[in-house]
Amino acid sequence: MNTWSEVVATALVGTDRRPVDGGATALLDTAAELGLRRRAGVDAAHAVPLPEAAPDDEARPASQTATTRLAGLLDPFTSIDGRGAETRLELVDEWLERGKLAAGELLPALLDLGRRHRRLRPALLAAGGERGRWLAAQRADWRYLLGEADERELIEPWDLAPIGRRIGHLTALRRRDPAAGRALLMSTWDQENADDRATLLNTLDVGLSTADEELLEPALDDRRREVRGMALDLLARLPDTRYGARMAERGRACLRVATNRIDVRPPNRCDASMQRDGVAAKAPAGTGQRAWWLEEVLARTPLAVWGSPDELLRRQIPEEWAGVVRRGLGRAAAAQGSGEWAAALVDRLWPEATAAQRPDDRLLLEALYEALPPEQRAERAAQVLRNDPGRATAAGVERLLELCPRPWPPQLADAALGAIAILVRGGASTWRLAGLVTLAGTRMPLTIGATPTAVAVELLRAAFADDRPTDPRLGTIDQLLDVLRFRHEMHEELNQ
Repeated sequence: MNTWSEVVATALVGTDRRPVDGGATALLDTAAELGLRRRAGVDAAHAVPLPEAAPDDEARPASQTATTRLAGLLDPFTSIDGRGAETRLELVDEWLERGKLAAGELLPALLDLGRRHRRLRPALLAAGGERGRWLAAQRADWRYLLGEADERELIEPWDLAPIGRRIGHLTALRRRDPAAGRALLMSTWDQENADDRATLLNTLDVGLSTADEELLEPALDDRRREVRGMALDLLARLPDTRYGARMAERGRACLRVATNRIDVRPPNRCDASMQRDGVAAKAPAGTGQRAWWLEEVLARTPLAVWGSPDELLRRQIPEEWAGVVRRGLGRAAAAQGSGEWAAALVDRLWPEATAAQRPDDRLLLEALYEALPPEQRAERAAQVLRNDPGRATAAGVERLLELCPRPWPPQLADAALGAIAILVRGGASTWRLAGLVTLAGTRMPLTIGATPTAVAVELLRAAFADDRPTDPRLGTIDQLLDVLRFRHEMHEELNQ
C-alpha cells in the first residue's frame, strides 16, 4: 500500500473487508507517513523561466520603527488589547492607509491578509507599491491585487471545473460581459446540483440588470430554498420586473392611500402564488397571521409604488397596523437599498427596536443604517449617543458606528466620549461598554479640537478613579487608552 488513494479506500471500507498486513494500526501508521509527505512539499518544477525583476518604487519607504510596528501587528500572537484580532486588523488598515511603502519581507503576510479581508485591498495596493504588484502576479491567490479578485481562467471544461474556480471565472466574466456570464450559467443550469445552483446564482450580483430576469424568474420555482431566496433578493433590487409588478398589485390592495389617511387591509390568506414570490405563510411566534402577511407583502413591494416617503408617511395610519406597516416598509428600504426611505424610517422604528418588541427589530434597524446615505450616518450616530447612550447598544448603534468614515468626525468623537463617560458613571456593564470602547479605540481621531484624545480619556479615567478606584470598568477605559497611545506612536513613526 504505497499511495494515499489506497489508504483512503481501505479506511473507508475497513481492514476487515480489505485486509492489511499489521491490521488497523499499520494502516494508521501508513496514513501518518503519507500525510506527512503530502504536507512536506511538492515535486520540483524544471525549466521554469525566471520572472523579470520587480520595478523600482519611487514612493518613500516607511521607517524602520514603523516597519517593526507593522510586523508586530501581522504577528498572529501579538495582541494590542484584550479583544485582539479585530482591533489588530483595524490598525493594519490604518497603517496601510498612510500611503507608506511596506517592507518587502512583510508583503507575503499582507497579501495573505488582503485575500481574506477585502476591505484592506485598496490601501494594500498603495502600500505594496510596484514590488507588491510584482509579487501578486507570481501567485494565483494573490492576483486579486491586480484587479482579478482571486479569479483564474479555467483550465478544464466549464461543467467539470471545481466549484470554487467556476465561481471565480463566472464573477470575472460577469464583470467584463454580464450577458456572456448569464449565458454560460444558463448553459448548464438544469444539470447543476442544488448546492452549486445557489452558489453560482449569487454571481449575478455582479452586473445585475433586468436582462437577468430570464434566469431569476424561473429560479423562483427551484426545489432548493436557498436558490429561491437568492433569486428573490436579486429580483427585489431590479425595477420593472414581473415579480415587482405582482408585488406592487398586492401592496396596493393592502394599503389604500386616501387624501389624509391610509386604509389598511391585510391579506385574508397566503395562497400558492404569494408563497412562490417569497411571502412566508407561517408567522413567527407572537405575531398575528394577517399582520405577518401584511408585513411580508410590504417588504417585497417596490417602494416606487408609494411615491416619496413624505407623501406616504405624513398620512394617518390606524394605530393597530402602524408598527406592522413601518416594519414592512423598513424591510423594503433595506432590501432595495433606498437611502431616502431608510432615513425617513429609522427614527420611526427606533422606539420599537429599543423596546425589543420583536427579536429582529434590532437587525432591521442595522440593515437600515447600511442603506442610509453615508453623510447621514455620522450625524445620526452622534445624535443617538447624545440622546440615549444607555439604549444605544440595544438599537444596534455599534453597526452604525462601524459604517461611519474613519477617523470619526469631531462631533461624533465628542458624542462617543461623552457616551462612554455617562455609561461608566452610570454603572453600565463591561460588556455593554466593550463594543463602543473597541470601536472608539481605532476610529476616534487622535485629537478632538486642540486636545489629544488620549488626554481627554485620561482625565475621564482620573475623575472616575477618584470615586471608584477598584471598579472593573477602569480596565475598559485602560484598553481604550492603550489603543489610542499605540495609534499615536504609530502615526509618529509613519511621519518619520
